[in-house]
Formats: sequence, C-alpha cells, structure tokens
Amino acid sequence: MLKLNSIKNKKINPISPIQKIGEHSGFLHISDTTGLWVPNGSVFKEGVIPGDRRIREESLAKFFNYITQEHPNIRMSVEIYNKDFRDPTESTEAVRRVIGWLDKA
Repeated sequence: MLKLNSIKNKKINPISPIQKIGEHSGFLHISDTTGLWVPNGSVFKEGVIPGDRRIREESLAKFFNYITQEHPNIRMSVEIYNKDFRDPTESTEAVRRVIGWLDKA
C-alpha cells in the first residue's frame, strides 16, 4: 500500500506514486488524513473529507483527472469517516467532491 500522507511539510503529489506502479495496480484506496502517522505515538485520523487536510483539493483534482485519462478501468474506494454516523453530511460532501473532479476530467 502506498501512503501518500507520509511526507511532512511538503507539497503532496498524489500522481507520482501511481506513475511509479503503472499498470501493476487495479485498485486504489483514497483517504485524506489529519496529522502524521507515527507508529505508537501519533494523533492521526484517516477518512476526512478529501481535500480538507493533508492533500489539497487542486492536487486531488489533478489526481482524478490523471486517473480518468491514464487508468480509466482502475477501481477506487474513497474512505470517509463521519464524526456522527447518524448524519451523512461528511460522506455526502466527499462523494460530491469526487464526482465533481471525475466529471471535470
């Protein structure tokens, strides 16, 4: 699994890892995060709304454009963790953003 969120204080380019693995992957798991993951010592949360935290919206827009153009048959899942499972607002916003990026591609 490629971790796109492992570079501290640097602009994250989510396209670069996909270019490196090329056609060797058929599935992508996409998750924006808060904080940095440090084994046994970090405050780290996966599944925030894509574009709200470590990976910028413009980077994700470029990423989805690249995927649409270069890997149109790849399968993806977008991880979203709602703060309140009775209120799907965060999931709804995440899906709206991803569909918007895919529509623009």
